[in-house]
Amino acid sequence: MIDAVLIEYFLIHVMMSSQPSTPKGLLTSQRAAPSPLSSPTPSYTSNHQSTSELSTLHSLCLDELSSPNFLLSSFLSSLRSRGSLPLIHEAIQCALNDLNDELVGRIQRDFNAFVSLGTSLQDADSLATSVSNPLIQFKESMIQLKLDLHSDISQLEATLNERRELATRRRQLELLLRIAELVHKCERLLKEMKLAEDTSSLALNDEEKWRMLERIAGEYAQLESSCKREDARGEFMNSLEGRIVLIRNELKSRLGMLFELALDGFERSVSESEMKNALESVRVVLLTYSKASLIEEAENVFRDVVVIPFAKENVRMVHALAMAEGKKVMGKSSVASAGEAMEATEE
Repeated sequence: MIDAVLIEYFLIHVMMSSQPSTPKGLLTSQRAAPSPLSSPTPSYTSNHQSTSELSTLHSLCLDELSSPNFLLSSFLSSLRSRGSLPLIHEAIQCALNDLNDELVGRIQRDFNAFVSLGTSLQDADSLATSVSNPLIQFKESMIQLKLDLHSDISQLEATLNERRELATRRRQLELLLRIAELVHKCERLLKEMKLAEDTSSLALNDEEKWRMLERIAGEYAQLESSCKREDARGEFMNSLEGRIVLIRNELKSRLGMLFELALDGFERSVSESEMKNALESVRVVLLTYSKASLIEEAENVFRDVVVIPFAKENVRMVHALAMAEGKKVMGKSSVASAGEAMEATEE
C-alpha cells in the first residue's frame, strides 16, 4: 500500500531535480576562494559538519513528512534555511531511499499476507465443508425429530380426546344407572308402603309412616337432582320418564292427603295438646315437602284447603262492608259496622 507521504516525497524529489544546478566550476571556485577574514579550516572538520548537517536534514525530512500538518512551502523554506542545496538534495535522496526500502518491505509483507490469505481461504473452505456436512446432518435429524414429536403429540392429543370422551360416556352411564336405581328404590318403597296399608297383619303407626315418607322424599329429591343434570338425556331417560311421573304423582298424593289431615286436625283442635300435635304434624309434612323439593305442591294444597275456603266465606262480608262504607260516605261518615253491612246486603 502506497501512502500519501510517499507521493509527497516523490513530488519533492522531482521539484529538487528540476531546479537549475550551479556550474561545477563556479561552485569549485566559490569553495576554493577563501575569505580574506577567515583562516583555512581542516578537511576533517568540513566532513564532520557535512555529516552532521546531513543527519539533521534527514531527521527533519522524516519528522516533517510524517507530521499530519505537513505543508510543502514551509517544509522547503525550513530545509533551505538549514543547509545548502546539495545537502538538501542528498538528505531528500536518503529519505527517498528509505521510503523506497519501506515501500518494498510493505509490498513484500502484503504479498506474503496475500499468499498466506489464499492458503488460509483454501483451508477455510475445506474447514467450512467439513463442518457444514455434520451441521446439515444435524439439521436433518432435528427436522425428523420435530416431525416425530409432532406425530407423537398428535397421537397423544387423539388419545386424550378419546379418553375424555370415554370418561364423559362413563359418567353419563353411571348417572343413568344411578337414576334407574333411584327409580327402582322409590317404586319399591311406595309398593312396601301400599302393602303395609293394605295388609291388616302389618299395621304401621304414624311414626313409621312419616319415616317411610321421609325416606321416599329423600330418594325422590336425589332422583330429581340427577334428572336435572346435563348428561341425563337419551332414549333411556325417555323410557324412565313415565315411571318418574308416576312416582311424583304418588308422592304428591300421599303428602297432600297428610297435609290436608294435619290442617284439618289443626282447625278442629280444642285443647292445647291437640293443637301442638297438629302443628307438629304440619311441620313434619312441610319438612317432607321441602326434602322432596315439592314446595310449590305444598303451596297449592294450602291454597286449596285454607285460602280458597276462607276467601269464599269472607268475600261476601268484605263486599258488604264496602257497600256499607259507601253509604256512610254519602252520609258524611266513613266507618261502617257489621250490622250496617248486613242491612246494606239485605237492601
